Amino acid sequence: METDYFHLRGQDNVHRYRPLGAVGIRLHPSDGLFETLARIAAARITGNTAVISIPVGLENPVTEFLQGPDARDLVGDSPVRRQDDDALIASFDILQRVRYAAPDRVPAGVMRAAAERGYYIARAPVLMEGRLELIHYVRNQSVCDNYHRYGNLGERSVL
Repeated sequence: METDYFHLRGQDNVHRYRPLGAVGIRLHPSDGLFETLARIAAARITGNTAVISIPVGLENPVTEFLQGPDARDLVGDSPVRRQDDDALIASFDILQRVRYAAPDRVPAGVMRAAAERGYYIARAPVLMEGRLELIHYVRNQSVCDNYHRYGNLGERSVL
């Protein structure tokens, strides 16, 4: 949805949020079901492809739910990958962002690799408030278009 808050004569100021593309949802043994499902839903709601990344060997109620029939509607055709931290780092090339559920759940090696590449890892706590949580899954874009020329509005002068 595009919005022009200013409505200036002779200028369009369009503000919009664009999907990132592919967002990695990285699980951690401490993640709860809400934190996991909220991130998957947010990625899909914003028009991104959610790539679910599960650490190798992680088996808990959350991973059992994700692999069961009850999660099919939410997960949809999102890829579910079992990968270690090195494989996650290698996937930075195809993922526009990786979303962790909390800052203390990001391994030091992953943070170091992201810092070396200038890659952003979203690691703020997962929030129930959509207008705040969804910011991690979109790119904010503002476009200004001046359509006047020396005060002449051209075709729009009849508006």
